[in-house]
Amino acid sequence: KSLTQTGKASWYGNKFHGHKTSNGEIYDMFSMSAAHKNLPLPSFVRVTNTANGRSVVVRVNDRGPFHPDRIIDLSYAAAYKLDMLKTGTAEVSIELIIPEQRSSDLFTPQPDWYIQILASGDASRAQAIGSQLSLQHQVANRLVASGDFHRLQLGPIDKASQAEQLLLAVQQQYPGAYLFSELSPQKPSNRAK
Repeated sequence: KSLTQTGKASWYGNKFHGHKTSNGEIYDMFSMSAAHKNLPLPSFVRVTNTANGRSVVVRVNDRGPFHPDRIIDLSYAAAYKLDMLKTGTAEVSIELIIPEQRSSDLFTPQPDWYIQILASGDASRAQAIGSQLSLQHQVANRLVASGDFHRLQLGPIDKASQAEQLLLAVQQQYPGAYLFSELSPQKPSNRAK
């Protein structure tokens, strides 16, 4: 299944050029990259400018945009190819590209482990608990909207053994917490060519 999203894109350039992105790489405004609020880092998305039909593939390696009405922040080069530099923003549709196993032996799906902590109708409460748990256990968290509820999940965690240890620790506070895995196609395999 593919993940698609539509909304407003913006772009970022000079001000951030040469600075670190969220996954530790250096931002290069001339590369085809982007920032997204919650897609895995790195992942690849196809971005289509719905006004002119132009489309590009970018690598998501940063977090953002930090405007509630925008879904993706594109590099200068990507914005140039979509012809949105003058307008600054554009209505776009984005589609997550999941590498096909057959066409790429660089990517072997590896499970990412997550711990579901709770589901709450109160997003800010869930986020506050997530931030506290992230600090306490040194692990990322995410909120997944599901109907009227926001599911708070800790992860991704690479190893099942780590995830199980963390689950035991978390269950002392949240006895209903449970473990689940998601296949992450974004991890390069360890096999040498």
